[in-house]
Formats: sequence, structure tokens, C-alpha cells
Amino acid sequence: MSHFVYALFLAVLLMLPAQRYLHICQLEGYKPRAFGKWCLSHWISHSSQYYAFLLLFCIQVACNTWLLDVAGWVGTIANAAVMGFLYWRFRTTLQKKTLVYTARVWRLQAAQVVVHIGILMLCAWIEGFGYSRYLGLLQLVALPLLPAWTYLAATITIPMEKRVQQGFIEEARAKLQRMNIHKIGITGSYGKTSTKFILHTILSEAFTVLATPQSFNTTMGVVRTIRENLRGNEQVFIAEMGARQKGDIKELCDIVHPDYVLIVTVGKQHLETFGSLENVALGKYEIVEGLATGGAAFFSDTDNCRELHKKAIESGVDAYLYGFGDNPDLYVSAHDITVGAAGSSFRVIGRDGEAHCKTRLLGSHNIMNIMGGIAIARHMGVAWHAIERGVAAIEPVEHRLQLMPSDGITIIDDAFNANPAGVEAAMEVLRAFPGRKIVVTPGLVELGEEQDALNEQFGRSLAQTADIVLLIGVKQTRPIVLGMLKMDFPRAQMHILSSLQEATALLPTITQQGDVVLFENDLPDNYTE
Repeated sequence: MSHFVYALFLAVLLMLPAQRYLHICQLEGYKPRAFGKWCLSHWISHSSQYYAFLLLFCIQVACNTWLLDVAGWVGTIANAAVMGFLYWRFRTTLQKKTLVYTARVWRLQAAQVVVHIGILMLCAWIEGFGYSRYLGLLQLVALPLLPAWTYLAATITIPMEKRVQQGFIEEARAKLQRMNIHKIGITGSYGKTSTKFILHTILSEAFTVLATPQSFNTTMGVVRTIRENLRGNEQVFIAEMGARQKGDIKELCDIVHPDYVLIVTVGKQHLETFGSLENVALGKYEIVEGLATGGAAFFSDTDNCRELHKKAIESGVDAYLYGFGDNPDLYVSAHDITVGAAGSSFRVIGRDGEAHCKTRLLGSHNIMNIMGGIAIARHMGVAWHAIERGVAAIEPVEHRLQLMPSDGITIIDDAFNANPAGVEAAMEVLRAFPGRKIVVTPGLVELGEEQDALNEQFGRSLAQTADIVLLIGVKQTRPIVLGMLKMDFPRAQMHILSSLQEATALLPTITQQGDVVLFENDLPDNYTE
């Protein structure tokens, strides 16, 4: 076996441990910059891999010294065994979101193989020696740099992926343009997914409606929904529009061209990529700038959204506010609000009538989300009695303050995408329940330079609300611990664990009848590895 043949063999074999980095790349949205940042921040924590291969190198040197002719085969078997073990460990590790083998993943894997072969063949050519003497050296070069090679593969596939995506985008845009359908865009720093499902339920009382599923709010998520799920008999299409940076929502509006748009909130979310709250507001306002001619825009009556509403009015946009209380500028407003552990009730007053509504959703923030849905529904002509039925039919959204009674213990699942405002809303809901209150959380992420300060504030709020707190992750929860200690929260009631699995294993040993357990946020694997 020549050193070139061995280099080819090693290049293919490297695909086994490369699965881990392929998974992380997928979780980071295939963005090389985000993936590279993850690799740099996790290099030390993954150094055990390096030492494993250093040990393998020492074994190879020993084989070269004592076993001579069989050394190459020993090294080859050792390679296969160790890389196979790493692949097995990746496949058997409990993952919150597993690697999905999409067409894009297969293309990225093919690029990985090309990169592996190219680099290792180059190494073999430069060395110009038989593989057995330098087998361990090739291993040391190949494996510690595996994340960098995955980064290179992700980078070189970008032009091809853009061409593939552009074809899908053009197909989706043309499909929507052919249809006579009301198009609605919803965005916000938080609450947009809940509001989307709320609006879908209310409008379904009068129209045939399709909404993007789950949290599909990226360009390709919306495009996929249009291409695969839009049948042609729908009267309304609702697109959730997410953004991690300026330009994201503009790209979505160029596809959907919404007739109605709704900005639910503007807050401290994705500050790491937006850079500032001002940039967040500008990014969200792109949905108003993308409004179809003659369309209408709706804004919640909250500080930052109020400013955007004013900007829209000054620009000549048909714009409306919704919210609570007697503000005469509100298109629809909620009054006589009652919020409790079993749900909420309130009275809605509009410019041409009113409705009395009841919902199983928890928290006053969800009433604000419902008001956004009511505002658009009324503007589209849905009758008040149909709105009452729609609000009563709204189902709790999965992982968003979802109530899950279990064996005498009440579980509140608020595990999706926590943010500072959402955390305070969850604390408000938790305080409405009787019994001991237990919170399980890894804290908040993607908040840039403000992350530590906002997590410390979260800790203060936890100390004022919870009786027992289970924190997941030693490093990232330090600011929470600091905030709790500043409020004299007892250390004995604070448990710091390394994973959600450890937390769920501990819970049965500390809970008792009547307890309320809140799961607040659940970070994906690229944050918890």
C-alpha cells in the first residue's frame, strides 16, 4: 500500500469523526463564519480528541520500532478502530436535534471528502516517503485540523448553494404571484411564532389558511413551505419572518410581497449579530418597507414598536396600533383583563364593535399576541362572533408556556428561544401558580455584550420568584448565580448541572406533590457541547 493509497484511505475514513462537525455546521445554518466561531470557542473542550490521537501516534511509533513489517497494518487497524469509535460516540450521544441528512448535507459531505483528499494527497506528495514511517504524523495533521477542513468545505460550497437556493426562490416567488391570495408577514424579536399560530386559528373561522409550520422563518423555510405545502385552494398565506441580521427580512419580503404585515415586538434578541437594539428595529422595519402597494401594517403598542408605527405613518403607510387600555389611537384594545393559572379572559373593543374573549393561553403577553391577530382579522372583515370562537379555539403553542400537568406536579414548558422579555413573562406566569416553584434553565444567549448583565438580571428575577433553581452549564450560568446571590438566594436551593439530562434525572428526587416546574429555554447542541 503506497503512501498515496493510504492518504486516500485516511481521507475517506475521516468522514466518520467529521460527522460531529457536519452536525454543528448544520445547527449554525451552514454559515462558515458562525461555524468557525463555534470551533474556536470549543477547541479546548474538544482537546481530548487531540490527545487520543497523540496516544495513537505513540502506539504507531512503538509499532514501527518493535513490529517492523506489520506496523502499517497495525496503524491502519488502529485508525479504523479509533475513528469508528468517534463516529459511534457521535451517533449514540443524546442530541436535542439530530443531524438531518438533507440534499445540502450530502453536498457538503462530498465537499468534505474532496478537501480531505486534496490536503492529504498534498501531504503525501510533499513527504515523498512510505506511509508506515509517517502514519502517525499524518494522523496528527489530519484530526486536530478536522474542524478547519469542515470550515473550508462549507466555504467552497457557498456559490453552488446560492445557485441551488436561487432556483428554489424563483420557483416559490412565481408560484405566489400566480395565486389570488392574501399574504401576511409577521416578525418580531419574540412572540412571532405564537402570534402566527394565533392568527392562523382566528382567520380559519372565515378563510382557508396556510401558515409556515413550526418555527420556519428563514428564507429557505418560507420557500420550502410555498413549494411543498401551498396547494392553490388557500385564501390566506401567513409567513413568519425571522432575522439574525439586517437584510434578512427584506429578502423574505422580496419573495412574499405581503399585503398585511405585523411587528409583534422589538427587543434585545440576536444582539450578537445585529450589534444594537437600533439595528434590530431597522431590521424589523424592513417588513414595512416590503409591504405591497395598498397594504396595511400593524404594530403592538409597546415602546419600540410605537416608534416604528410613527415612522410608518410619516411615510404614508396605512398603519395601526393594537394593545391595552383606553389609548384612542388603538385600532383594537383589550380591557377587563383577568390572567390566571387556567388561562385568561378579556374584553376587546374595536372601532366598530367589541367581543368578550377567553383563552387557555397563559400570561398577559399572550393577550397582546392575540390582540395582534384580532387586529388583522378585523381589518380583513372577520366578524366579532367568529373572532370570539377563534380565540377560544387557540391551542397552546408547543414549548411556549405550554401547560403539562403530570402526576400531581404542574410542568410549564417554555423551552423555546428565551429572551429577556420572555423570561419576565414566564416569571409572571409562574407567580400566578400556588405551590413550590422550581425553574430549570441554561440562561440566555446571543445577547452580545449585554449577555452577562441580562443573565444577572434574570438571576435576580429567579431569586424573587423560584424556591429551587436548576442551572444547566457551569460557565454560561455564572452571571445568573451572581444575580441570585445578590438577592440572598440560598445556595442550598441552587443546583448547577452540566446537561438537561442531569437536571431531569435530579427532578424526581427533589419534587413533591403540588410543585410547579418551569423549563425556561433549552439551548441546542451547538451551545451546550
